[in-house]
Amino acid sequence: MNRMTQLETKVQNLQESAFRTLESMQTDKKNRMGGDVYDANGVQLAGLHDLIKDLNESTKELERARNYERDYKRSNEADANRAERKFEQGAFGNVPDTRSLSEQFLQASNYAKQVNKKQVSAVLASLDLKTLMTNSSGFAPANNRSNVVVFSPQRRLMIADLIPQDLTENAIVKYMEETTFTNSAAAVSEGGSIPEAALAYTQQSATVEKIATWLPVTEEQLEDVPSLRGLIDFRLTYMLQLKEEDQILGGNGTAPNLQGFLSKSGVLTQARGTDSIQDCIYKAISNVRTSGQAEPSAVIMNPADWQLARLSTTTTGEYLFGVTTEEGVERIWGKPVVVTPAQTQGTALVGDFAMYSHISRKAGIRIDISDSHSDYFTSGKLAIRAEERLSLEIYRAAAFCKATSLGVS
Repeated sequence: MNRMTQLETKVQNLQESAFRTLESMQTDKKNRMGGDVYDANGVQLAGLHDLIKDLNESTKELERARNYERDYKRSNEADANRAERKFEQGAFGNVPDTRSLSEQFLQASNYAKQVNKKQVSAVLASLDLKTLMTNSSGFAPANNRSNVVVFSPQRRLMIADLIPQDLTENAIVKYMEETTFTNSAAAVSEGGSIPEAALAYTQQSATVEKIATWLPVTEEQLEDVPSLRGLIDFRLTYMLQLKEEDQILGGNGTAPNLQGFLSKSGVLTQARGTDSIQDCIYKAISNVRTSGQAEPSAVIMNPADWQLARLSTTTTGEYLFGVTTEEGVERIWGKPVVVTPAQTQGTALVGDFAMYSHISRKAGIRIDISDSHSDYFTSGKLAIRAEERLSLEIYRAAAFCKATSLGVS
């Protein structure tokens, strides 16, 4: 008989003895009469007190023995589980515990005791983590990228806004230019001969030319990023407009190029020479006024040339274009200055863009998408094409003047 059984038997015997003592005391109380009743009950009470004391001590000892046995069994079970897993790893080659971390935690022996506490801890047996989990080598955090797209630096579009525009249905834009203007008007006496005037007109034309580009893209790319199509259309359109500015200023007039201002026959020229940039610009304005009989509406300058003019100072160091604490107005001799890298460095263009130039556009910018290019259909690719057709009409070449050699000091 082991210790646990002995304690259980002892406790049971003490409980029975105490019960019998209580029954005997109840019987004696009914049968006995007189003064000796209390003496007898006093003896019985003393014996009952000793029984209860012994019963309490034995019960506590039994509880300790039961707790010890329970912990011993749990320890043996944990050892058995570890031994079983070690056996499996040895027999089958490092077989990992297939339980998740959460499963091991919930099934830990001391979890149930602490489940109602604010802080719960558990020992995970045989947990083998050989690789440290980090953002880079473990579970990468979700990356919710914003919708912001930062474009590459490109120049601002400014030139076309100076020129009146409308649509045309023609492939060649024709207009009449007055090439003869003989003004014989004079004071005539009564009955005198009236001088004859002469007018002659010549048809001029500007061919509508095409500016175009295209971009290859996969079908998956457009499907997976729905907003990409709009982005591509916007950037392709911007590419056309950048090239349009180049053509408006510097196109040589040989098809398919536009006839730009800088290469247009009849455009006036004012060399800087020993003049300041400001003086050279003013002389160009005067040329337009006198030879072209027009009033310049703007001056187009390269940023480097405008910087030279803007930083000009007096002999005592004051800036000619105002104090440095103020932003200042981009104007020279009262004319707005359009500062753009599209203008050739060293040359400024002065002219009446509003009155004597015009842009005719044929249906605006067109964007098409197709898979009928090369092997695009069978390879799941698409071609996005952007194009525009336009012409530039420079009605009066003398209404424009180039100020040259601005970068020469």
